Amino acid sequence: MGFTETMLTMPEENDASSDLTLEKMSNLKEVAEQLRKYSPGVVVFDLDFTLKPKAYELGMGGKEPGRLPVESVELLKELKDLGWQIMVVTNQPIKGHQVAKAVRNIQRADYPIFPTTIQEVLGEENVMGGGRDFLWKKFKKTNYAVDKAAKWIDLAMEVSDGPVVFVGDRDSDIEFANKVTQEIDVRNKTTIFLKLEGINLPKPLKSLEKFIP
Repeated sequence: MGFTETMLTMPEENDASSDLTLEKMSNLKEVAEQLRKYSPGVVVFDLDFTLKPKAYELGMGGKEPGRLPVESVELLKELKDLGWQIMVVTNQPIKGHQVAKAVRNIQRADYPIFPTTIQEVLGEENVMGGGRDFLWKKFKKTNYAVDKAAKWIDLAMEVSDGPVVFVGDRDSDIEFANKVTQEIDVRNKTTIFLKLEGINLPKPLKSLEKFIP
């Protein structure tokens, strides 16, 4: 285990700041090990560079669009069986990429894919994402996403005793988590952000980060 722990505070304008305990993770396996240490609670996962690591991203090793690691799906199943309340929130289009579905159909393959496989495991109501304009309109930055996630977590806390945990890789994921926790009564529950490294573009390409979901 190689994480560090700090208290993270990111104040929002005209609102009280929210405190999240930030724990840095090296990979999803480490995230899984950490979650197993907690009593089952509420966990909100990001998709890109989180449930779908860099090796599965097109142009970075991934061979099929939309493909997910079997390990990520198995983790969701395990956490669900343990009693965790789970939601996946992504800037990716909630209907998925038509090309990804077409490629899998052409190959007559059965590998895990977003959003179909995750919806089969968690239910459609536990998966949130953007629209066709996802490249320039980030779903997690919308008031709709914050409000819907907050309402879901509020209900999920009623049937779970453990912490409220967010898992993601970008500062924008942390901002989303802070906005959501400001909208709910966490009822003295611990709020945690498990942060993966994600992608670090070289300085000349930094301007392209805005196009990464």
